[in-house]
Amino acid sequence: MAAPEYVKWLDANPAPANPNYHLVWGAVPGDVTSYAVYADTAAGFAPDAANFLTSVSAPTCFLFVSPPPGLHYYRVSAVNTPGYGGGYSNAIGLRIWEFTPIATVVYPNGGEIFEVGDTIRVQWTVTGGDDPDSVSIYYSDDAGDTYTRLAHGLPADSSCEWILPASLSDSCLVKILAFDQGVLAALDESDSLFAIRNATGVHDGGDDGVDTPRFATALEQNYPNPFNGTTSIFYTIGERCEVEIKIFDPAGRIIKTLERTQRAPGRYSILWNGNDGAGRGVASGVYFCRIKAGKYSQTRKILYLR
Repeated sequence: MAAPEYVKWLDANPAPANPNYHLVWGAVPGDVTSYAVYADTAAGFAPDAANFLTSVSAPTCFLFVSPPPGLHYYRVSAVNTPGYGGGYSNAIGLRIWEFTPIATVVYPNGGEIFEVGDTIRVQWTVTGGDDPDSVSIYYSDDAGDTYTRLAHGLPADSSCEWILPASLSDSCLVKILAFDQGVLAALDESDSLFAIRNATGVHDGGDDGVDTPRFATALEQNYPNPFNGTTSIFYTIGERCEVEIKIFDPAGRIIKTLERTQRAPGRYSILWNGNDGAGRGVASGVYFCRIKAGKYSQTRKILYLR
């Protein structure tokens, strides 16, 4: 029996205000029943029974972990029905301090509209924990699908000047990564999308003479989060397609379908009031919002507090 493919794109997102990380990885196609997660203090460790951490049932491709203080590395492999394991993912190092640092994008943080060629000052802060020794700044014009590095090696609490490129988009984000001795300490990105458009009188060549910024299909982080009552979920659609938005619990069970409709390109929003499909209030805790738009899929974590 052939072993599964190796796991790709292992990554981690720090959870502010607590020492948890959200490990995420790409789904492996074919006969995969679970994912084996390994952890060790050595950067180039070889996964084995001694450093096996836990198993995650497919198709779930994420895990919340709470490393002990210090630096720990994680790797993941796929396991099929006969029990054969595939190749191992890249190793990712996570560091836990007594107080986890919190990175915050201050500006631009969503909703701004700029023109090509504008000079703005990207601003951020990094607070708590051990002071990271450097910060890198990245920019995306497709709602976070891809990023381009703007600067690196910057101080923890600082700013940098950025001349906006000729990249027309209503789906822009800025992301900061804080590092300590080369290890990711904290990250944050703009709370919602901002826009870069052409100056007045310059257009995209259409008959209407109006510039039309392009949209990228993406699910934005809900706001507020955590929430009590209702939260707004924003998303953008790049091309006309069937859109489905669902809420899941951590076990992967469907809690509620919020949207199932055809959408033209544009930016939309929908509310969730913390109720399930039968109108009953859900318990406090972590939930996941997933968008499926054509062949595109993305998931965001939601924290509900009753």
